[in-house]
Amino acid sequence: MFRVTVPFSTTTCVRCKARRQTAQACPECGGKPERHEIDFTLLARRKVIDEFRQGRLPGRPGPADPETVGDQAEAAFERLGAALRHVAQKGRDASRLIRAFEHIDSLVASWPEDALPRPHRNSGRRVSHMLGDFQRAMEIFVEAVYSETIDAAQALAREGQTILDSVGVGASHDPVGDWQDIGRKALGQNGGSTLALTSLDEQLAESLSHGRHASHPAGFGLQLFVMDAIVDDLFDRANVEDLRAAFMHALELAQPPQPALFLQPEWRAEALRVGRISTSGWRTIARVIDDDPDDIEIVDSLLSLVEANREAVLRFTLSTLMTLNVGTWASWQVRSSGSIIKAADAMFASLKLGQIDSGLRHVAAHKAFDVQDDVVELRLDGGQIQRYSAEDFLDRCLQAFEVTAAFQYALFDWVGSLGVEWPSSPLQRAGDREDAIAFLLAAAGLEVLSIDLSDEIVEVSVTGPSRPWGPIVAALSSILPDSVRTLSILGHDASMNGFTVHADLEPIRDFQARDEGTDFDRESVLLIAALQAIQADGESEMPPGWWPGILSHAANWREGDTVASQTRRLLAIRPLVNAQGDPAVLAEHGTLLAAARQGLLRGDERTKPEAFGRQQGRPDLLGVEPYSDLFQLKCRISRL
Repeated sequence: MFRVTVPFSTTTCVRCKARRQTAQACPECGGKPERHEIDFTLLARRKVIDEFRQGRLPGRPGPADPETVGDQAEAAFERLGAALRHVAQKGRDASRLIRAFEHIDSLVASWPEDALPRPHRNSGRRVSHMLGDFQRAMEIFVEAVYSETIDAAQALAREGQTILDSVGVGASHDPVGDWQDIGRKALGQNGGSTLALTSLDEQLAESLSHGRHASHPAGFGLQLFVMDAIVDDLFDRANVEDLRAAFMHALELAQPPQPALFLQPEWRAEALRVGRISTSGWRTIARVIDDDPDDIEIVDSLLSLVEANREAVLRFTLSTLMTLNVGTWASWQVRSSGSIIKAADAMFASLKLGQIDSGLRHVAAHKAFDVQDDVVELRLDGGQIQRYSAEDFLDRCLQAFEVTAAFQYALFDWVGSLGVEWPSSPLQRAGDREDAIAFLLAAAGLEVLSIDLSDEIVEVSVTGPSRPWGPIVAALSSILPDSVRTLSILGHDASMNGFTVHADLEPIRDFQARDEGTDFDRESVLLIAALQAIQADGESEMPPGWWPGILSHAANWREGDTVASQTRRLLAIRPLVNAQGDPAVLAEHGTLLAAARQGLLRGDERTKPEAFGRQQGRPDLLGVEPYSDLFQLKCRISRL
């Protein structure tokens, strides 16, 4: 807590004998001060602060250095605190306060919102806001020292302290270091509550989606969060949000919404192809930032990325937008990228397609570049030459890429808000799968210690609380190749109590693969088998309390039933009953089966068919493949 002791002269009230501030009315009886009363200490302070206001010097901007800004801010904090305490207690001139504020003012001037190039733009903006808040808080403390009354000084001090508490002097931000970091951040969106993945997914969808509709495919919120993390680490968030909103508005102009386009095989095939190109782009950026190849390779890779981005990703997003408003998907696919961009720019000026750098495309197409002494030289059409530092060149390339990233983000949001699942491809690389596993488990509140991937078995070691495992195992099964048949999770909680989860993935995949036409009896059998396939400390995830309803549902006589059909239903669940191994359930099932074979249950409507299942709140196994090519990004950004 920032403390400044501000002395005020006091005296005794003539009327009520209470102590009151000199030259101020009595708070007890309202008695006015004597005319001769003067608080000389207050006058001295106010004189010094008036001199400070007149003599305050403008800040002198210097280099924005992420490595030292925390130490600089802390030093400024200490210097300002000492200067204010000096003025409050015994200051007779403003020179010390002027010098102290010159330091923080120069620091603020050195950190405008765009102080850092991409991919550090957002962290630089956070530092800029932090320093601005710090400056504002200290100015409020100056006003507190200047205040005429004790109450006013205390109120201003509280206001200043509130701002300081929210600033965290010396802090910047916690960028994504790996996929487990993203998972932890996703979990943090719910205050650290260890929700089921399905609940977390729904909450993230609600908080991040700009779509108009409430229905979303499973995994939508988790994927939005991944995209949001990528935006935060690579691009200018403010620009992305503006472009995303503009593209979303353009999509909304297509009335009524047309989900049919997003179900066309041709559109979905192109979306899948473009997704792979985007993934290649993420990997290129990761390689440039992490591996630091030679300069020519960096420039060539980034320029190739810019060209591919324009010809594939931008073309795809704008073709989709134009199809929703005029023409057909096929008609836009035969047009050139330049023609599509011109048409979209004419119809939707708010998209600011002028931000797209055609000069970079020309340089990429003609390999018209060179690198000399860490300076990138671009030879534009017409003979013009532009020169950039390596950092500024990366910033310019990321700016070009950020336009299409914003459009992709908006389009993904829009398609999901219509309840349509985005096309996805299976993960191909072991590293990609490890990243996805780490993300999902971290989002579920578990810390991954190790991952062992083999052809048929995956073993994961974790720390954290044991929990309902159905949604977690189902989500993990969707990102593992079909060759993997067994998943084991070994872990312990904070008290070192161990737990073991073993899952046979085949029944889980059978349940996930069901289609909308699957009848309720078959779907129930698949669900029970999937839950029984997940064993936590030797106990299946199948709730024991479901069995009375399951047995009654199977034995219930229905319209059009015969003894044979009723018997077949009971026989269909016999393997599941045997697998459960509960003597009471086995006995009840045997009794019902024998009675059904003898026709003794004909017309017996002991329970409604819906007594088991949806009415009992069966668990959602998150049975989709929401973890698409986005999980293939493996980009570790340098920390501030």
